[in-house]
Amino acid sequence: MQGGVQRVLDKVHRLAAVGIFVLIERSIVAAGFQALPPPLVGMFVLFALLLLLDRCGSGRSAAVIFELLEPGYRFLLKWAPLFFTPALVKLPLVEERFTISEIIRTFLLITVGGIIQMALVAKLATRLAEGSAPQTELPQVAPAKVPGTAAKAPYPRPGRPYKQRWLPVYAAFMAVALGCVHAGRESVFAEKTFLLCAPLLAFVLCNSAPPFFKLVFHPIFAGVAGSWLAIAFWAKVQADDSFHDVLVRYTAADGAGPLMSKLLNPLVVALALLLYERRFLLQRDSKPIFGTAIGAAVSGLIGTTVMAKILCLQPVLAKASVSRYCTAPLALAVASSLSASQPLAIAMVVASGFLGIFVAQPLLRWLDVRGSRERGLAIGAVSHVLGTVSVASWDEAAVPYSALIFVLTSGLTAALVAVPLIQTSLLWALG
Repeated sequence: MQGGVQRVLDKVHRLAAVGIFVLIERSIVAAGFQALPPPLVGMFVLFALLLLLDRCGSGRSAAVIFELLEPGYRFLLKWAPLFFTPALVKLPLVEERFTISEIIRTFLLITVGGIIQMALVAKLATRLAEGSAPQTELPQVAPAKVPGTAAKAPYPRPGRPYKQRWLPVYAAFMAVALGCVHAGRESVFAEKTFLLCAPLLAFVLCNSAPPFFKLVFHPIFAGVAGSWLAIAFWAKVQADDSFHDVLVRYTAADGAGPLMSKLLNPLVVALALLLYERRFLLQRDSKPIFGTAIGAAVSGLIGTTVMAKILCLQPVLAKASVSRYCTAPLALAVASSLSASQPLAIAMVVASGFLGIFVAQPLLRWLDVRGSRERGLAIGAVSHVLGTVSVASWDEAAVPYSALIFVLTSGLTAALVAVPLIQTSLLWALG
């Protein structure tokens, strides 16, 4: 009985913490701050507040706030890949049609440009790390707990990140939605329910598959494929609708896609806790971390622009490629600043992430980059979340550095693009 009550309380705590991140982001939007993307402002403000409180007295206040928000942060980070699948689902709506030549040139931009960028960042990190204390063990990243409180099991639990027992629930909701249609009780709510549960079902199923299967068919693609199949099936059930009609409704402001994506901005705010968890690492290795983040952000913008001009990419592809080294939520902010296609921008982000999965280890070995710190910085700066997850399988000590650098590099890139002079220059160069 007590266990059941505690589980309910944990779920309420988790939802309340997510609600706080949503409230922070909306408060900044309501304040009318336009100089930087509001989620980015929220992330840096929350991180600065936690650091300030940590420096004052015993840091108890910072620990209390962290424990209050931690379940929401873990939840958003756990489901992050699913939140940006709607942008990929919208790809069939992209009106531009590209030739084989343009697709090949875009492929060269992503692969050759990504390899060059990773090599440059690795060399920069190695140079900046000269003279720093060598990392001999996995750094301590957990924040101090509130004195007098018992440590709780982490969420999500190691080895059980996605609960398979929810699969019948997703399937049941989809069946009820279809039942409503067959009973003649068609409703927007039934359609949204069906189109929201389908990617959840596909995503969790793929995450439950063996590792070799997930390597070939990543759960992100499973979520996208699940959405497309659900849209096609719903269009077949609704005899008067086509795949395109249902997809347009899916992407409408009140559709299932934007509803799923609403948690992307709160996720950016929640990344403040990721930075706070690794504050000691930030302090100890501040020179290589911040120096590499600045160098990666600047070289990523300049290098992408130069390569796009060399390859003669048309503006729609060139603009979408600028944000490919950013994590998805901030890539969307960059795309918005440049009026770029969000589906294409997310496709570029995913491609860059997979580039890190397949080429990072052999490339860094060939470059003789042996330090976990330097490996993590190079991979995170180019392949963000996907690269960070993959590096855990062959260099666990690099993961904290990779996590730090993808947040910092993405944030700096979004901040730079928001500067009017830089934004205008990029639009002129890419246009």
